[in-house]
Amino acid sequence: MLHHLHLKNVGPAPEMRLDLGSRLNLITGDNGLGKSFLLDVAWWALTRRWPHELNRRMTSGYTARPTDPKKPASIGFELTSKSGVVAYDSQYAPRDEAWTGKPGRPWNPGLVIYAHADGAFSVWDPARNYWKRQGNIDVQDRLPAYVFTPNEVWDELKVEVEGRETIVCNGLVRDWASWIREGGSLAKIMKGVLDALSPEGRPEDRLTPGPLVRISLDDSRDIPSLKTAYATQVPILHASAGVRRIVALAYMLLWSFSEHVLAARGMARRRRRRS
Repeated sequence: MLHHLHLKNVGPAPEMRLDLGSRLNLITGDNGLGKSFLLDVAWWALTRRWPHELNRRMTSGYTARPTDPKKPASIGFELTSKSGVVAYDSQYAPRDEAWTGKPGRPWNPGLVIYAHADGAFSVWDPARNYWKRQGNIDVQDRLPAYVFTPNEVWDELKVEVEGRETIVCNGLVRDWASWIREGGSLAKIMKGVLDALSPEGRPEDRLTPGPLVRISLDDSRDIPSLKTAYATQVPILHASAGVRRIVALAYMLLWSFSEHVLAARGMARRRRRRS
């Protein structure tokens, strides 16, 4: 849980403090005022890494820089971690082009899922993304986070692991199709999440999974579909942009938590209940 952010010489305002509520926070304003920037900073405060730093294919999530390079800049924050409340103030080091931080892993705020404005996603899992120390040196032990471009959410995410390119996520299309074929709990949960994210009103507006379909003779994939008011099976790749964003959110929520549960079980660790 992130309690507050305190920015000095960072972002569009000379200084700003943002105090956050315990459950839901709405940030509104005109274009260009820094709403997405605040979310980038919140992700960094919780995970200690900038999204673009971990995936250079990203078009967002760049490292924050001082507004005035000649003046000191700082990012202060407070959060509730596994071990209690932590407060920290990070200074920008111009020579290193980096923000100072306490050595070692992040403070384990729980499962962190960041839905970027452009359709990308970033995920930090306390069971899978951490590092250890040898003396005063950080030794990367596992991937520091999973950062998806919009395309990688749908297709697959490949990351270099121990010098070898490895598929760490199959992507929405293949995973959802696999869950439907298996007919197990993940397919039922995905259906439930989509229903929870559906617009209220007419029953025909609910996001209801349909059968697996093919969209091309040259594409061997089974594509999940949705039942709509005007068709019994609309391939998810042909759905509207808004519907695809909702489906991507449902998938990333389910994928992140289900993979966390598997990792925690495999490492004999207690799974986190906070996101």
